[in-house]
Amino acid sequence: MNIMKTLNSIKTSKHKSSELVELSNMINLKKLAGAALLILSGVFMSGCGGSDEVESGQALLACNVPNFLNAAGTACEAPPPIACAAPTIPNETNDACVVGFDPDLPKPVATPSANQAVLYYNRADVDATNTPNDPAYEGWRLHTWSNAACPAFVDADTAWENGRVHTGIDPTYGAYWILDLNPGYSETAGACHNFIIHI
Repeated sequence: MNIMKTLNSIKTSKHKSSELVELSNMINLKKLAGAALLILSGVFMSGCGGSDEVESGQALLACNVPNFLNAAGTACEAPPPIACAAPTIPNETNDACVVGFDPDLPKPVATPSANQAVLYYNRADVDATNTPNDPAYEGWRLHTWSNAACPAFVDADTAWENGRVHTGIDPTYGAYWILDLNPGYSETAGACHNFIIHI
């Protein structure tokens, strides 16, 4: 019986010993891999510094998004405007297209004077050429009306079947109507206009 115990203990210690050797080899491999990674990091990091143009203690230029550093590295520049399909334009942060005023477009033919409004209707995306007497606007009428909530127009309400014919055609913005407003109405907070363009 003692011999059996001894044999079993030898087998167990041999098994434990081989496990310890394997564990020791794994630990050594991890240490070796870690050391190699540390050395490689040091090599890469040494390549990042060392410029004659930046002195110790000198502040580096950083730009706020969406601006970026110019080619010389001396100033921040705004990115070029993003491309937007008409009638949208880039927003203030230049990261989305919104409907709004585009300062690069030509000035309109008609602008309102005091106590007037100008309403534009552009069919250039459909069938209009926006030339004088463009037939694409033939038959299109402006139906207007005032009420207690929105008393905008000097003129009487228009009948649906007899709407206003456009005043002219702008080459960029399309057909337009010049509308006379009640005196001082355009300066009224929350001023509104009741209208429908129809054929």
